[in-house]
Amino acid sequence: MKLSDKEAKLISQLTTRRKHRKWDAWLSFVLAVGLLVAVEGYGLLPSLGEFPFTGMAVGATFAYLIHVYFAVRPDDKLIDLLQRYVNRDPEAIAKVAGVTTIDGC
Repeated sequence: MKLSDKEAKLISQLTTRRKHRKWDAWLSFVLAVGLLVAVEGYGLLPSLGEFPFTGMAVGATFAYLIHVYFAVRPDDKLIDLLQRYVNRDPEAIAKVAGVTTIDGC
């Protein structure tokens, strides 16, 4: 399987992108909970306390967090299928290994 430089770079950065997706979901959830605590617990930004905005934000970010961990995306299925083919082809393995050593990842 012949891989272009761009394809090899995308495959080599796959685990990093998945980690970033999880960290982004956790960060948004923690920020929403922090906003809820600031509004409800400490009385900061009292105008936000009049509306159920903060509760909805926490609920939405919690749903997104669950989605990040448990949803099966079609993109991930296709990437996993591509990885299986790449892992069986010595030429593609060498190409991906060359990309990771050049980029220092």
